[in-house]
Amino acid sequence: MPNIDYWAENGFLMLERWKPDFVATETLPLFGSSGFSNNIQGKLAATALTALQTVCSIYGMPVKQVAAISVKARIGGTKKATKVGVRNGVISFLPELADRKKDWVKIFDEPDAL
Repeated sequence: MPNIDYWAENGFLMLERWKPDFVATETLPLFGSSGFSNNIQGKLAATALTALQTVCSIYGMPVKQVAAISVKARIGGTKKATKVGVRNGVISFLPELADRKKDWVKIFDEPDAL
């Protein structure tokens, strides 16, 4: 997840360029849960997410939080979808990204974020 400076510098520009109806963010797991390998990662993610939500608030953009399991079920076809299943689901929803599949063989961060 990009850091606070990224959102401060680019958040308004992205909202202006793409003009979404709302911004969806993942509901972060509780600290100490299995969602992050350590609490530092969770705190960094929460801080960056708060920065994005602040930019949206200032801009007047609604923010909707979505549980990761809901996205996994919708994109990957099941609540237990693997990273590969999510990647394939992203490609089926966004076929223009099919040529990226070869880049998404060992590292699944980008399709996971999409």
